[in-house]
Amino acid sequence: MFEPAELRLTDALRRACEAALQRLVNETSGVTAAVVVTSDGCEVASVLPSEASAPKLAAMTSSIHALGEAVVAEALLRRCQNVVIEAETGNVVMLAIPESQGTLLLTVIASKRAILGHLLWSCRTCTTSISYWLKP
Repeated sequence: MFEPAELRLTDALRRACEAALQRLVNETSGVTAAVVVTSDGCEVASVLPSEASAPKLAAMTSSIHALGEAVVAEALLRRCQNVVIEAETGNVVMLAIPESQGTLLLTVIASKRAILGHLLWSCRTCTTSISYWLKP
């Protein structure tokens, strides 16, 4: 494994992220947006509707995941793997991407049409696909 400082955001990694996000949006019922961001709030890749702001989603993802990490640490539960926000008309799921040592995060927005269990499974499949590109 590598240390987070060694993560290189190469063009190949960005393209792999974009392809994985596009598959996720196209193949998962109810998914309307997806973004991969760094833990410090910078966009890596996104598939978003025109009215969505990637920089805002990146910043909020970073902050909410950091809050999740703090709660998990306080509860002595080790690392935060995901955060789920259930809203009136949909869900937001944020996951740490394996192999990135917490430096890359996935955020997915879905309508109520998405079944939460299937949504989480699809998101984990997406993060696993991205992780392949992070292995040395």
